[in-house]
Amino acid sequence: MTDNEVVMYLVFRADLNMPKGKIAAQAGHAVQLAMLEIDNRAEPAGRDRAFLREWEDGSYTKIALKVADEAELNALCAALDKGDLLYARVVDEGRTVVEAGTTTALGIQPLPRSQVKPYVQKLKLL
Repeated sequence: MTDNEVVMYLVFRADLNMPKGKIAAQAGHAVQLAMLEIDNRAEPAGRDRAFLREWEDGSYTKIALKVADEAELNALCAALDKGDLLYARVVDEGRTVVEAGTTTALGIQPLPRSQVKPYVQKLKLL
């Protein structure tokens, strides 16, 4: 994997202790929501769409990371906002494991690893 490879980062809250099945479901939501975010906010021929297409034409590489808690997730979102990177929060409906309204994860738009690395380099793999 190179620093130029376009990947999608998925970030999960470790403090929720979600079972594997719940994490898998939240991962699916994070991918879908991140792609919708690009469709809703990116310019039709813009950089974000170009990276999305490159990711789709490639291997759909995803990297799952974890943050300690909601505060760390919020800090990451604030940094991503400053860097003008698109992302989508997964807010649970509360049907199974966590309370309704709980932010469980986020999906960061597909970008070259080098562009996202400064924001996630301190995070550990899930």
